[in-house]
Amino acid sequence: MNELSIILMLAGFAVGCAAGIFLAGKIKINIEETHKKAEKLKNEAMEKASEARQKAGQQAEGIRSRIAGSVKTQEVFLRDMEKSIKMKEDLLVKWDKKAQDLHLQEVMETERLSVARTRHEEIKIEQTNLLSKKAGKTTDLLKEEIIKKIEQDLAAENENKLKKLENYYTENAEKISRNILIEAMQKVSMPTSVEKNSSQILVPKDNLKAELVGLRAENIKELESLLEINVIFNDFPDTISVSSHNQLGRRIAEIAIDKLFKNKRHITPVLVREAVASAKAEAEKDIYKIGADAIRKIGIRKPLSQDLIKTIGRLYFRTSYGQNIMSHSIEVTYLANLLGGELGLNMDVCKISGFLHDLGKAIDQDPGVTGGHDQLTRDLMKKYGFSEEEIHAAWTHHEAEPAQTPEAMIVKAADAISAGRPGARQESIGKYLERIRFLEEIPTRFEGVKKSFAMSAGREVRVMVDPTVVEDNALPSLAKNIAKNIEEEVGYPGKVKINVIKRTVNTEYTK
Repeated sequence: MNELSIILMLAGFAVGCAAGIFLAGKIKINIEETHKKAEKLKNEAMEKASEARQKAGQQAEGIRSRIAGSVKTQEVFLRDMEKSIKMKEDLLVKWDKKAQDLHLQEVMETERLSVARTRHEEIKIEQTNLLSKKAGKTTDLLKEEIIKKIEQDLAAENENKLKKLENYYTENAEKISRNILIEAMQKVSMPTSVEKNSSQILVPKDNLKAELVGLRAENIKELESLLEINVIFNDFPDTISVSSHNQLGRRIAEIAIDKLFKNKRHITPVLVREAVASAKAEAEKDIYKIGADAIRKIGIRKPLSQDLIKTIGRLYFRTSYGQNIMSHSIEVTYLANLLGGELGLNMDVCKISGFLHDLGKAIDQDPGVTGGHDQLTRDLMKKYGFSEEEIHAAWTHHEAEPAQTPEAMIVKAADAISAGRPGARQESIGKYLERIRFLEEIPTRFEGVKKSFAMSAGREVRVMVDPTVVEDNALPSLAKNIAKNIEEEVGYPGKVKINVIKRTVNTEYTK
């Protein structure tokens, strides 16, 4: 170790000692300051603790004072409650004693009342027996006489009232009925229901007319024979007419022709038959929808079978003197409802019977169907489960059977109003009289016929024969021949009933 190193070590030691002395002095000064601060904090904490103890003591004293006051209040309240309970107990004892006294009094009064009632019954029996003995009649006989007298008085009074009402309504019946009819007719405003016998079909291309006709007219002949229609190729461009008295057949023809025009294949008789079959199926759907819409329109809520709804729908394709039967039936329904409402009748019967009164016309032109449309209506309504009252009111509107109910008379009146209103039917009075004249004249051409009468607006012909000329077994053939001549010579809607009547009278006088 050299001298320089020794000098440096000594210098470092000296510096370290100086620094230690300085730091020691510094630390001593800090400790003294810390003691002073701690003493100061201690004194402050003791002062705060003394203040807190003093404050807590004051609060505790206040709480003790409040608790003591509350205890005194509760003691007073309890003493008052004890006094109240004691008073109520005393009152209950008094009430109980009073109730016992009242119950005892009730028992005594009930016993006295029972004795009085028994005595009253005894006196009543004694008095009744005494009176019966004096009158010489028993009590039951006297009661019967009194009741009979009262009934006689009431019957006489009712008879007088009924006579007055009868006289009043006899004098004013025509006026009242006229006012009811006028009011009902004024409330019904419906368009004309006259149908045409032909319809126009638009042809997309004029050359389709020739294709529809076919080679040697085989297509048009097939179509006309299947549907019993007449197709007319008139002078109007791009138009053909379908004419037929059978509106359903005409409607099927319209659908079939429309399908043939839209079909891109060459039209042949086979294609015509296919189009007609498809058109019939489509028309069946239309018929059901028309029937369902009509039922919904007039508000029949009674569940009906699908077959009946289809039959009702067919009325849309049936006319009588040009009047659409569906429109006519709806109009009769409205009128029957109004008239029935004015008279206070059964509205459901008026509604159903008015709507279905011509139901037989939906099938009366079908092949193999016989009988008038009113009788067919009766049979159909029986088949589909309608009530006797509804059936009677519906089918008697042509007097095949006398009307027995007010509803039946109302339906008959509504039918007459609808059929007779202006614009309802096409036939003029001249044509009508001519048709009636022919109906009465044709039977007189046959041997043995004495007289003939057209009835029910030409729906029935009654033929009177001479019993000395016409035999009984000849009556069916005579009726058949008269009907055949009428079919050939007279135009008429629906069917005409031929009644041949043979009347034999034997007279003898005493000598």
